[in-house]
Parts: sequence; structure tokens; C-alpha cells
Amino acid sequence: MHNHGINRREFGSLATAGLAGGLSCFMATDGRSESPAGSIIEEPSRRTPVVAEVDVVVAGGGPAGFVAAIAAARMGMRTLLFERYGFLGGGLTAGGVLNIRPFHVAPGKVLMDGIPLEYVRRLEKLGATRFIPGDYIPVQQDREVSKFVIQEMVLEAGVELLLHSYLVGAMRDKDQVTTVLVENKSGRRAIRGKVFVDCTGDADLAWHAGAPWVKGDAEGNLQPMTLAFAMSHVDRPPDEATTPQDKKAIRGTYTSGGFVPMIAPDEVYANAMHIHADCTDARDLTRAEIEGRREVMRLFDVLRQRAPGYKNARLRYTATQIGARESRRIVGDYTLRAEDVFGLADFDDAVCRGHHPVDVHGKPGQPGVVYKHLEPGTSYAIPARCLLPQGVDNLLAAGRCISADREALGSSRVTGTCMALGQAAGTIAALAAKRSCPARDVPFEETKKALAAHVGARDHVT
Repeated sequence: MHNHGINRREFGSLATAGLAGGLSCFMATDGRSESPAGSIIEEPSRRTPVVAEVDVVVAGGGPAGFVAAIAAARMGMRTLLFERYGFLGGGLTAGGVLNIRPFHVAPGKVLMDGIPLEYVRRLEKLGATRFIPGDYIPVQQDREVSKFVIQEMVLEAGVELLLHSYLVGAMRDKDQVTTVLVENKSGRRAIRGKVFVDCTGDADLAWHAGAPWVKGDAEGNLQPMTLAFAMSHVDRPPDEATTPQDKKAIRGTYTSGGFVPMIAPDEVYANAMHIHADCTDARDLTRAEIEGRREVMRLFDVLRQRAPGYKNARLRYTATQIGARESRRIVGDYTLRAEDVFGLADFDDAVCRGHHPVDVHGKPGQPGVVYKHLEPGTSYAIPARCLLPQGVDNLLAAGRCISADREALGSSRVTGTCMALGQAAGTIAALAAKRSCPARDVPFEETKKALAAHVGARDHVT
């Protein structure tokens, strides 16, 4: 595996050269050959219909994206959210992630507030959670109910929603993104906006727009991926996924995480494999999906054959897509560092806080996971500057693709923190659109005041 990104020493000259050229359309290239046969074809020029002109465009409807869109729309901005699947939720739904982390820093001390907390409270009312935000335990969510709750929250906020739409390009006028290009059942379509928010997880919009980015470690190694799955008809004790006999029977048969009891008393969630691949490479991602499903069936067979509590188990679901922990990250005005996390850093432009352990899954041949906890009751700040890619004035990033080093990413990439980052990005985007100014020029006092207003969101129950 190779690092096809640019390092921090190299990005400046590349970005400057691109900007100096006044390019109107960036053709995203990753340095890898997309044509194994060594040939290319010339496509005829085309006329692409503009289907929307809005204030804020949000790419990707995962934990960061749906919250960003709601935040911007509730501030009165015309907001469009597009998503490649037929539903929203990203890692929480398509990725099959069970736990929302972290809503707390200590028992009774909630960390995430505003729209993310509203989302969980709505799930709670529908009986679709296990544990509550005040518990010092990750909140579990029902992914099918989440699809509905997120959809309704987005639509209630007045967001224009475009599903089954895949990002395929971006156009720029010097330091401004002007348009994103999507492909869907209607063909190729263009969406214009004043401010754009990249919540794709893989910095796809930033990549298409020619913004600087990095990926992996110095050798190009990425954290491995995991295909989550769930089982039903499991005979398990309350609040446990396995009995001591089950654990003994399956010891050494899986490489990551383990098994977690779900909301229903006979269901178990599994995060139990490492698949090493690059999710920004279509062929590598295809291989990962194939290997992931084979590994699910191997583990499922092992459980039914060896673990007494699983002899009648049924495979309830495999995630719609394999879950990625790491891919492209923007190079922002500030890069969150491991020392910021462990040093419990604060910043003058802090827009949210994190508490999740630094959770870095290793490369082949290394220990499976490096897991470093923060002390209960403590947290670190994430500054707005981590959301602002260098060289672009009207683009923000939120979620897994913010500007962070690999260890800091190991903490900031989780779903709860991604939602808080989305709330911040959507808020800044709305203020920038309202002021018609670069996102980095929005006065922080205005951002701080607007973020505080989200805490009074509808259905907020203390």
C-alpha cells in the first residue's frame, strides 16, 4: 500500500500552483493509474443541468452531514444535502455501527449537546436506544429507526434532500468552490452553492476541489476496515454477549473488537475483524467488501459450531458497506495532534470537545489496537481551524476527514464527535453564507453564540 497523498511539506506549492492557474474545474487525481490497460478514451464535452442553487451544500448524510445540514437550515439558510444511499446516517446506518461515542465524560456529565442530543432523545422516545447519554456507557442505537428519525429531522428543518446521488466532481473559481457535480438516476447534475461542507468521511469533495490532503502514515499504511454484522436467536445472559464457555470456545478466532449485546435480548453485534485495504481505491474497496463478507460467514460458522449460546443463531444483517477508520484527511489551518488530545488542549476557537480514547488499529504484523484512555471527566477541544482546508475560502470539512494527525484521528473519528463537528461546520457555513465572507473570516463570537442556540433545539429533554 502506498501513500498517494501529499505530505505537509509538499502541499503548499501544489495548492499555490493550482490557485495561480485560476482553474475553473479540478480533475481529481490520486496519482494511481485508473487504466490498467494503459489506455484512455476522450469523452465528448457535455452540458450539465444545474438542478439547485442554494446557500449551503452538504456532501454526505452521515453523522456529521445530517447534523451539519440541520444546523445550517435552522439558521435560515437554503440548504441542500446529497447522499449516495437511499437513506441517511452513514456509519450509524450503512456502516452498521451500534454505539454512539462519546456522549459523556463521566457519569451524569453529558459532553455532546444540541442537535446530536436531540437525535438521541428522539430515538429514546421510540424505544430505539439502550443506555442514555448521562450514563458513562456508549449509547446504543437501532439503525433502522435511526434512518427514519434522521430523515424526519432533516426534512423538518427544511433541508432539500437528494438521495441516490454520488459526488463525481467539483468546480472552482480561484479560491472558491462554485459547483459540485453528482451522478444519479437522472444523469449528471450540477449543484451551485455559496458555501460547501465535506462530510463524505473520505474528504471526497475536498479532493475533487483540489484542496490539500494527507492519507495514512509515512509509509502509506491505513487503519484496517471492519464489516460489522449482527446475529439474532442467541442464548446469552443479560448485558453480556457471551458466556464464559462461549468465550473459551471462540478465543483466538477473531482479530478485532468483539461481541456486544444489543437492544433486543437475543441479539448480538459483532465488530470482530480487520480487513487491510484503501477505501479510496475502488478495486481495493471491492476486495475488502468481498473479504469482509467471507470473514463474517467464517466467524458466524465458528460461533454456531463451537459456542453453546450461538448454536441456533441467525445472521440478522451485515452492514451495507464495510466501515473505514481512516482515509484522506484535509490539511487545515490547524492540525489536531496527539499532544492536544492527551494534553486536554483548549483553543480560543474551540467548536466542540472530544473524550473518546485514542483508538488506532495497527497495520499487518503489529498489535491489533492501540487504545489509550482519557481520565473520566476530562476532554479536549477541537478548534474551528481543523475544519478549514487551506487554500479554499468557502469549504469546510467535518467528521472523519478533518485536519488531524493519525493518533488524534483515533479519538476524533467516532460518531458522537463527528456529529458535534457537523454541528459546528453547518453553523459556520450558515454564518459565512449569510455574511458572504470566507468561512475562516466568520467572527468566532458569532459562531459561539450560534452554537449555543442549538442547545435549545426542539425535543431537547434534560
